[in-house]
Amino acid sequence: MTGFVQEAEQEHWEVELGGFRFTARTNAPREELVVPGSAILVHLGDDEFLCLGRSLTFTCAGLCGQPAELLALDEGYLQGGEWHHRRRLNGDETAHGTGVLLDAPCGPALAVNESQPRRAQLVPLRWLRFRMHVVGASAREATENRHITKESVVHEI
Repeated sequence: MTGFVQEAEQEHWEVELGGFRFTARTNAPREELVVPGSAILVHLGDDEFLCLGRSLTFTCAGLCGQPAELLALDEGYLQGGEWHHRRRLNGDETAHGTGVLLDAPCGPALAVNESQPRRAQLVPLRWLRFRMHVVGASAREATENRHITKESVVHEI
């Protein structure tokens, strides 16, 4: 699991998670946002991820630089520890399988205020669950190139 919070005008971050290299970029200048661009990215196991946030875009590649693409991208939310599916996003909403856009909030809001918790505001977030794969790799090759073991998956969850 990893998180991102926009602190400057335009930012981007790179992180390796679950055998993939993710790049997150801000969608708007910091001063135009009431709440900065932010996200949490969680590796659920194998090729599956959950992210929630706002005003960020994620793209992905294999650890050795190979292109990766989305196999499925679902909008929904977690409640009571269970995923509630709303809809599957199509190619136009996923940059034709190459990106995850955290723009229009669709899930439950979270209370956010680091300095004064009693004055926290509810911030609507977009919740997405998705599966990735390395383009052109068989399942075996993708697993070998991603250096995933049962122990590393259990550790990341």
